[in-house]
Amino acid sequence: MHTIKLLWTGGWDSSYRLLDLALYRNRKVQPIYVLDPRRKSYVYELRAMANIRAGIEARAEARGRVAPVRVYLRSDILEDPNITELYQRLASEVHVGTQYDWLARLCEQEGLRDLELSLTGHEAGTELQERLFRNPQYGDFRFREDDFAWELFQYYRFPLLSVTKEAMKYDAEAKGFLPLLEQSWFCHSPILGQPCGHCQPCRFSRESRRTIQYSRLGPLLELARRARSSLRSMRTASA
Repeated sequence: MHTIKLLWTGGWDSSYRLLDLALYRNRKVQPIYVLDPRRKSYVYELRAMANIRAGIEARAEARGRVAPVRVYLRSDILEDPNITELYQRLASEVHVGTQYDWLARLCEQEGLRDLELSLTGHEAGTELQERLFRNPQYGDFRFREDDFAWELFQYYRFPLLSVTKEAMKYDAEAKGFLPLLEQSWFCHSPILGQPCGHCQPCRFSRESRRTIQYSRLGPLLELARRARSSLRSMRTASA
């Protein structure tokens, strides 16, 4: 069987997929990670990945199934006007994260195809799914080739669209790898080594019903952030 290419962020969803493939489905995996030193969380993500991979390697039956992480620097991703134009066109019609611009450019640059993205249906959003897939509400996640949106997403596979974070937790517990999954990292804006509790991944993480110790400073910093945002809006309006 071929080796599965997986975008691994060190987060809950992609770590669940990695562990399920390596420990339960007996598949070989090539993890891929995009390093952006400007992000506060990259050290925690790399640490989580190292710990999880070490835990897999410690199991004799799974040793060697997960290849060393292939790391790409985001700053090394080349410009591609055609892909960026596709992204901007789609982003003007539906909500789609900026990562789908540079990630598609990376895939085109490096010849990556069938890269697995561990995106859940809730995170993808109904509107985007309806643009991409034939009949997502009934589990038909084949691309709609009558919509240009698929051109931006043609590089990927989405194995977790019908799986919730809570279901991942119970499945990992049943299969015996929940302790390794609990070592994943998800927060984009950690505060003194603890999840902030307010970034988008922190909000999504509550779906898993995990017992997570969020930073007590998170609410105060979020309040300050909103206050700064309101002040900027007021200054812009009065300018």
